[in-house]
Amino acid sequence: MSIEAGQPAGSPHDRRRWVVGVDTHTDTHAAALVDALGDVHAQIEVSADPDGYTGLLAWAGEHLPAGQRTFWAVEGTRAHGHGLTRVLQAAGHQVIEAVPPVRGSRRRGGKSDRLDAIHAARTALVNDHPAAPRADGPREALRLLVTTRQHYSTTRTATINVFKSVIFGATELREQLRRLPTAAQVRTVLTLPEPTTADVEERIRLQQLQILAQTITDLDAVLATNYQQLETSSDSSAQTCSTCMSMETPRTEHSATKQAPAPS
Repeated sequence: MSIEAGQPAGSPHDRRRWVVGVDTHTDTHAAALVDALGDVHAQIEVSADPDGYTGLLAWAGEHLPAGQRTFWAVEGTRAHGHGLTRVLQAAGHQVIEAVPPVRGSRRRGGKSDRLDAIHAARTALVNDHPAAPRADGPREALRLLVTTRQHYSTTRTATINVFKSVIFGATELREQLRRLPTAAQVRTVLTLPEPTTADVEERIRLQQLQILAQTITDLDAVLATNYQQLETSSDSSAQTCSTCMSMETPRTEHSATKQAPAPS
């Protein structure tokens, strides 16, 4: 199989190149080998695991004419196609991000997967500005930290909102917490003893408030650790990953504990 990893797929010199389009899913990948004119020469479905990736590479080598240049258009290079993309790049193949079909026009399974693989290949042939898969290593590590930080921040805000709403339904406890800032409310709730009353609502309310307060406290600790990791990762890879830290992380409306500022 002839490989030209350094040449972009959309350049004029690529018009004679063939392409392997791959429609990826959790358990299987469907692939189609298409020539420069868009004609389909071979199709295959393999398992989405190392054995399947090896088989897919062997299949492409068998069906590609000797000396023919080719590249790969893989759908979801950072999702279901991540494992395959790594294997292809390690073997020296050029990989681009395939343009997925219109969401409403695709259905999972069998024939549709094969058609989606053909679509991935044919779209790649006419795409003059293909997207390259995001790089592994420090850049990907930063992306993971930013993505999870957004999730933790969103979850924390939602938890605080529920915490406040549960307080609103209380009587004496609401008066006790009314004028306290959120951080103090969380600390106070965590120190309250179990009520001696037989009132089931009061007992359940305090129980749930303490669970919510502990969740908020735990998320504060997770966010603080996440921020430290962001600082360390960005410092160690500033020259190669400087654009990653320009992503803005969300700020919560309420603050139960003082957090480090979002990375800029």
